[in-house]
Amino acid sequence: MKKRLKGAAVAVCALIICILTVCGYAAGDVARVRKLPAELTATSFRAVDIGAAKGYLRNGKLIFKLFGIFPVKTIEIRESGEEVYIGGTPIGLSMEVMGVIVEDIGTVSTGAGEVAARTTLKKGDIITSAGGAEVKCVDDLAAVVDALDGAEDITMNVLRSGKETQAQATPVHEALSGRLRLGLWLKDRVNGIGTLSFVRKDYRFGSLGHAITSGETVVPVRGGEAKNCKLIGYTRGKRGAPGEIKGLIRGEKIGTVDANNVYGVFGSMTVPYFGKSYPVGSRLDVTSGKAEIYTTIGDTTDFYDIEIIRAMPQNKRSDKSMVLRVTDRRLLDTTGGIIQGMSGSPIIQNGRIVGAVTHVFVNDPTKGYGIYLDWMY
Repeated sequence: MKKRLKGAAVAVCALIICILTVCGYAAGDVARVRKLPAELTATSFRAVDIGAAKGYLRNGKLIFKLFGIFPVKTIEIRESGEEVYIGGTPIGLSMEVMGVIVEDIGTVSTGAGEVAARTTLKKGDIITSAGGAEVKCVDDLAAVVDALDGAEDITMNVLRSGKETQAQATPVHEALSGRLRLGLWLKDRVNGIGTLSFVRKDYRFGSLGHAITSGETVVPVRGGEAKNCKLIGYTRGKRGAPGEIKGLIRGEKIGTVDANNVYGVFGSMTVPYFGKSYPVGSRLDVTSGKAEIYTTIGDTTDFYDIEIIRAMPQNKRSDKSMVLRVTDRRLLDTTGGIIQGMSGSPIIQNGRIVGAVTHVFVNDPTKGYGIYLDWMY
């Protein structure tokens, strides 16, 4: 009996050692799986195993199970076989602000002379409410001021440096009109020129690859228009002084704008758009090495050689995903490299659109950043 118990104890110990060994082996595989992002763009659909973690494709999801039994992680899979029209052409953007932007702090002409605006507002602030009333445009703020009985303090909710805060303003009587004035230069519309990145087959478009901002604050928009844009020249970039594309926004509306965020300006084309069609590439497809950007200089839209110096591993969205270097002599000889206004120029690598140009290095215009298309698409 004792021998049987002893044999059973040895067998149990051996089993425990075996389980611990297997679990120890599997722990590294589980850790690797859990580091994977919650979403991926796949160039092909097939099961993927990571050691002891077995991957199974089910209804657009990749499900990893330890030893094929215990769930470890589920990843949303997006097929990259879809093609889009690449942009590379200039686009004019005119957007209505969800609020009022303080362009500058001025003065009011009173009977006692010029009086500085009495306010804690700062240049670049975006006013979203005043005196408890929502402010969507300049007329809304004017209505709040006109409704006052006298020179009363107005408490305002504002966006400043990306954060919500409060500010005060006290209007004074203007001598000429006799009306209360704040002494502020304000606007409720922003306009800009950038580069179209892509247009999907359903005519949804993405552009710029970064936000239009007021100071450090992303401008909230309630709508807007995309318009034709005519380039009229550029200033060459040099160390310490980024160059800039110059253009004119024409009156012809080509689309609507419904979003402005850290990853670009987005909307829908209202006129047919047809360009060069390329398959969508995932950030997992991007490697260091040769690539191209498609952009417009003067009247010519063309491909220009670049090098992707670094493709950063990212599980979260960022407008700085890749470090780029312009290697094409034509672009270096004309613009000096990347210049402002090229933001949004599509990046092509290995026959796929994988991202867009977003920023230029101030101290080296031959280099800049790009964003993965995953974060814009």
